[in-house]
Amino acid sequence: MSHEKTEGIVLKSLPFQDSKKIITLFSLDFGIITLITKKISSKNVSLIQLLTPLSIGEYAFRKGKSDLYSLLDGSLIDTHSKYRDSYDKIVVGANLIRSVSKTQMHGNSAPKLFILLKRYLQKLPEVKKPQNLLCSFYLKLLLHDGIVIPLQNCSKCKQAASCLFYGESLCITCAPEHSLRFTTEEWQTLYALTYTTKFSLLDGLDIAETLRKKIEILFSNI
Repeated sequence: MSHEKTEGIVLKSLPFQDSKKIITLFSLDFGIITLITKKISSKNVSLIQLLTPLSIGEYAFRKGKSDLYSLLDGSLIDTHSKYRDSYDKIVVGANLIRSVSKTQMHGNSAPKLFILLKRYLQKLPEVKKPQNLLCSFYLKLLLHDGIVIPLQNCSKCKQAASCLFYGESLCITCAPEHSLRFTTEEWQTLYALTYTTKFSLLDGLDIAETLRKKIEILFSNI
């Protein structure tokens, strides 16, 4: 058995037996892992916060023969309490961590995605349009996994791209009839959401409802 320590974001927390919990953690070094705690006292507020979904902390654990590791100790970095009084931001935060749970394999390290998720969660309290943040994260996650790669030009003929077909960027001429099609304005917004690193730009975008639905379709199809 080996002892490990990593930074992590709690994706899920479930009660187990008497006063124990099983948590799903998205970790910087090990990807998604599952930890089981010892009995937790209701008076141990700091530990309860450490095990709450959306919390970020340092987690020390012991590996065993199974994929269920034993939590030994931990220290809290952030509970993201600044946006827990905003229903819209709580929903977006929950969808951010749910998207990672949906797409990432257990035990596969994804440090770049971890850093991206941590940054988006930390910026969430500051933004005025949290849904823009969620749309951008969906697209960056799809790009990270190589599922959707928006390009300015068609991958076949180099004309202006405006369609996606199985993640490939195509122009209106090269795209099959049942591809996902975008207006010129929608495509430019899609491109900005995917590639920009400036949160001020994300927060300033006006995203049409039709584009939001298309991004949701892209993400739901994986």
